[in-house]
Amino acid sequence: MFRWLRNRTLKTKLTFLTVLLIVVVMTFVGSIVLDQQRKALLLQMESTGRFLVKNLAKNVVGPLLEGDNLSLNNLIASLEARDKLEGNPARFTPEEYHAFLTQFFLEDKIALLKPFITKQGVNTRLHIAELSVESEPIRKIAARLLQDVISISNDLTSQEQYDVFFTQYPWTKFVIESLSALNDLEVTLKIENIPDDQRHELETYIAKQLLNGMLSHVTNPVIGYAIVLDKEDVIQAHPDIGLLGKPYVPPQHADVIEQGEEVSIYRVQFKGESHFDFYTSVQVRDKNIGTAYIGSVHVGLREENLLQDVSTARQKIIYIAIIAIVLGSAGSYLLASLIVNPIKSLVRDAEILGRGDLDHPISVSTLDEVGTLAKTLDTTRGKLRDAQKRLVASERLARELEIAKEIQMALLPKETPSLGHIEIGTLYRAAAQVGGDLYDFFWVSEDELGIVVADVSGKGVPGSLVMTMAKAVIRAKAMKSDMPNHKLPAGQEGDPTSVIRKTNEMIAHDIKKGMFITANYGILNIRTLQFQFVSAGHNDTLVYNSQTKELREYNPKGIALGLDKGTIFDTMLKSENISLSSGDLLIQYTDGITEAMNEHRDEFGDDRLKESLRQHAHKNVEDFLAALDQDIRTFTEGFTQNDDITAVAIKVK
Repeated sequence: MFRWLRNRTLKTKLTFLTVLLIVVVMTFVGSIVLDQQRKALLLQMESTGRFLVKNLAKNVVGPLLEGDNLSLNNLIASLEARDKLEGNPARFTPEEYHAFLTQFFLEDKIALLKPFITKQGVNTRLHIAELSVESEPIRKIAARLLQDVISISNDLTSQEQYDVFFTQYPWTKFVIESLSALNDLEVTLKIENIPDDQRHELETYIAKQLLNGMLSHVTNPVIGYAIVLDKEDVIQAHPDIGLLGKPYVPPQHADVIEQGEEVSIYRVQFKGESHFDFYTSVQVRDKNIGTAYIGSVHVGLREENLLQDVSTARQKIIYIAIIAIVLGSAGSYLLASLIVNPIKSLVRDAEILGRGDLDHPISVSTLDEVGTLAKTLDTTRGKLRDAQKRLVASERLARELEIAKEIQMALLPKETPSLGHIEIGTLYRAAAQVGGDLYDFFWVSEDELGIVVADVSGKGVPGSLVMTMAKAVIRAKAMKSDMPNHKLPAGQEGDPTSVIRKTNEMIAHDIKKGMFITANYGILNIRTLQFQFVSAGHNDTLVYNSQTKELREYNPKGIALGLDKGTIFDTMLKSENISLSSGDLLIQYTDGITEAMNEHRDEFGDDRLKESLRQHAHKNVEDFLAALDQDIRTFTEGFTQNDDITAVAIKVK
């Protein structure tokens, strides 16, 4: 076969291999799907069986203790009756089928129902979903049964014979009594003597009785039986009422599937059909005597129901496989036909490529050698085009980063405020990729200095633009045009909480979706040394007390700017007030410090930051920040950082 395939055209090879691949894949997938379907159905049936048998066991406790057989049989009858009439066939064992035929004189008439009869092993099924009182086969049988009843009634000569006949065939009583009203029993009755209306009425009655006889054998498609035994294994409830009061005989050749403490499962034969038998004991608990065994319950679920679902799934997979093979064959043949191009087309495409048009695609011919050459040429074209795009993108990115750095550096304060008894210093180191860190200082009153430390989630030009907006809005909300010197003290709606809430109200409507700003905004009163601030989802504020050598962390509640337009943000935002004293060192920073990484991807982290703070807190602000920067550089060992490193430190002399 391989030698034959090797000498075929590319079109034939592609079609053949595609069909072969589809067959192999569908066979493999189909086997997996069927196996999973069967396992899933088994688990579902096991879950259903466990539920039914446990529930039935709970409900039979009272009737078993009271010996109420009627209630027990009503329970199992209601259980077996669920959903039994929804298109299900009438099921007959050989004995039941023979009794049914005998009851309705059908031995010579059952051929009329042959299209509706199927065999399941030794059992017979009668599919009655399409039958009704007016169905042609039922009407024909009813007419012949009426003739049989008339013939039999003509042979009966005494009331005793009638009583015996009615006892054996109860459904005939109404018919014969209706006929007796038309004619004296001593006179032979003929079918033609019955008026058409009454004959139709009697045939309809017989048809209904026949259908009712069939319906009495329609059972639940899932639940085959339910049996209740007392503690002596005597049957107290059973689908066959003739077995009530008799010792229970376990089915022969029962296969053990699972033996559990509460429920055991067996595969058994019941009335010629395979069932999963779910067994559990019935127990009662008494505080005086403890647990007492009073009986057991068996619930049988038909295995046929499981096999039918698997068969249905198998048929669907076969249909899908056939459709896939047909469509795959047609598609592969069409594809093979469409890719046949002349060598001239390849030459023309190469000339276009030579003129510098890298977007013009190269056609692939069906000839193996030409196809290989065309693919190689098209790959080269694609690589050249991609390299050209990468070069343009790299140049654009470099320019964008340059612009972003210029914007960012222009936004940062050129110098820090100089105060007599308070030192303020800053640490800023830009990352390889421009981040969105921001710090700012501005006076909100004669004695109050506003301090901002923020981090924008975006990078590059977008992050720089958002940083520009954030700085402008915070300043605008922290100051007021109609105030002297445009200042808005903390006591006149210029407190950090009010400013940041108003800032978020403006930013949240304009910021790009997915971007946000974390920020600390505080006001330092240089006279009282009170520092009041809020944190909009930003890092901790650390304060080192030189007297007690204690390092405290402050992070009042708040979420990032831009995440919510007002209600949630305003509710969550809380402020914190810190009293500083001589020698205290306060630092606010961005996550570029704690997330600075070395080549092993280890982060500098909060613990190293705190240790550095404790170690260098005795130094002045500039020396402290220089020492912190050196600790970070020592840890990262020159590894390129992807986020800005920013910190603002305040020290009281």
